[in-house]
Amino acid sequence: ANLRTDNAQAALDLVDRVMRRQMALSLPICSAAMSACSDLKQWDRKLHLFDHMQTARVAVDSKIYCDAIQTCGILQQDERALQLLNQMRSEDLEPNNAAYTVAIHACTERGDSRKLEQLYPDAVVACARAGDVNQTLGLLDDMNAQRLIPSVCTYSAAIVACEASLLPGPAEQLFSRLRTQRLQPDTDAYTAMMKVRSSLQQWGDAMELMTEMLTNSVEPNEGTFSTALTACAAAGTSSDWET
Repeated sequence: ANLRTDNAQAALDLVDRVMRRQMALSLPICSAAMSACSDLKQWDRKLHLFDHMQTARVAVDSKIYCDAIQTCGILQQDERALQLLNQMRSEDLEPNNAAYTVAIHACTERGDSRKLEQLYPDAVVACARAGDVNQTLGLLDDMNAQRLIPSVCTYSAAIVACEASLLPGPAEQLFSRLRTQRLQPDTDAYTAMMKVRSSLQQWGDAMELMTEMLTNSVEPNEGTFSTALTACAAAGTSSDWET
């Protein structure tokens, strides 16, 4: 209960006493204590608490891991940040965009181009899924500056995010870049672009993308068919697409 009061320092002192007595701490209490450390800008203490959680085998979730990685970034503990990122991924926990940003900075500082090549696509996807389109596009620009070619999945996630954020221009640019690099768009990319074209009342273009999908043996999903039918109805036409 003390962790919910405004006296963050007193709450942390109480947690310290519990730790010294080797008493069990629950995940919610540890999470609240780490937040208190942030409020007080006690970054070393925050990492010490995180270490205690791991030693005590408290089940650490992705939020706690990402919080610890961001703290490593503040303390410029680049190696520790990368270690924690690798550790959480080995536990099938998904880093957030902030954690990836810290890791990318760490790899950039030490000139680890191979690791950057692995991190950038994952960071783009994480930002896209979080709906942070500006960060998504910024990371893609960084990849381009470093001559790193995004994968189809990377482009697709970014295109879907642009469509969801009602940004047809960036979506069109990314789709064009994907094709320019002779990559085959996947179902999500095609469907998102069909939605973009439909939102611009470019019904014929939307239907052409559907035809292109089938020609390239890309399997449509329910969203694809729904968008195509809407485009047909709006255009006053119908097409006999073979599935």
